[in-house]
Amino acid sequence: MKILAIETSGTCFSVALAERGAVIAETFWHGGLAHSEKLLPHVEWLLGQAQWQPGDIEKIAVSTGPGSFTGIRVGMVCARTMSQALGLPLAGVSTLEILAAGAACAGALVYPAIDALRNEVFVMSKSGKIGIISVEQLCARLKKSARPVLVAGTAAIAYHDLLKKELSGKLVAPAPLAHFPRAGVLALLAGSRAGANFSSVTPVYIRKSWAEEKRKK
Repeated sequence: MKILAIETSGTCFSVALAERGAVIAETFWHGGLAHSEKLLPHVEWLLGQAQWQPGDIEKIAVSTGPGSFTGIRVGMVCARTMSQALGLPLAGVSTLEILAAGAACAGALVYPAIDALRNEVFVMSKSGKIGIISVEQLCARLKKSARPVLVAGTAAIAYHDLLKKELSGKLVAPAPLAHFPRAGVLALLAGSRAGANFSSVTPVYIRKSWAEEKRKK
């Protein structure tokens, strides 16, 4: 199956193509929130590199969040529009699940966590439920682990010093790119999932944006 994967939940974004369970092409943009301008050109360029036509795609995958409100919206609109226009199934995968799968480390507890600002982080329970907790609560959870701990995601960057101090030598340093969800990982996860109608795949924001909260005050 030929899959187009779109990941735009953070300040970086990536696009990947996968076929028969393997990633055959991927592009990664790390230049700030220019998603609305850069995403479609990257999709078109990658399809051209793989010599795929839009009609060759059999499934589209998109990260559903949590993360940047703007980033998630751009990726979701692009993926849903293509899914509808091409009549293709759409598979949505949580950003936290993508991070966990991309940062697997033998012998360590891999804990995906995304910086939610305000001294808070987005996390995912063992059952897959997504929520938001304080950084102090995150440290308290990780302290209970008997194994080394690998925190994957932007929370590991934003709160590195605190995590290192609180975990007393148990913190494992992952590869730098492990802190950013990758479309290639998303494509592989989506390969084993049934796609859905574009209208049923929705973003996971967890809380309202700063602008929405400000308007209510």
